[in-house]
Amino acid sequence: MLLGLSEVRKWASIMVLQNLGEDKPDALIVNSVVRATLGEALALKTTLKHQAPNIFLMGMFSLIDAFLDRPLADVLAELPLMNEIKKALLGEENTISGFLDVILAYEKADWVNFSVYANKIKIDESEVPNLYLKALASANQFTS
Repeated sequence: MLLGLSEVRKWASIMVLQNLGEDKPDALIVNSVVRATLGEALALKTTLKHQAPNIFLMGMFSLIDAFLDRPLADVLAELPLMNEIKKALLGEENTISGFLDVILAYEKADWVNFSVYANKIKIDESEVPNLYLKALASANQFTS
């Protein structure tokens, strides 16, 4: 009750992925947590603050196919996630998909598309490196 439902969901999803990834490289859980926390931080800087928990889950489950060694569409069909999250993970454009686009472009150092996507979701590009470093620091706590 003290944490709130949103925080409980976050911790539960992290624990589930940690258990699924016991035989996987630590980088997989770190990358998932980075995507989740960075997405949430980005959302909190926009008018879509209310979507921050969904964007967190989208980032957290963005690598679920690698955890399970199964096609993403098959895994998502079995998960009780909002359709908006599932569609964004499958590459369909919707309200929250732009956040994943920004994160993936940043990870790949695809600066042209990063700029386009950041402008699309109205994020100040100069804030992303600091938010990314904070997300990385948080994620590294899970593997140490």
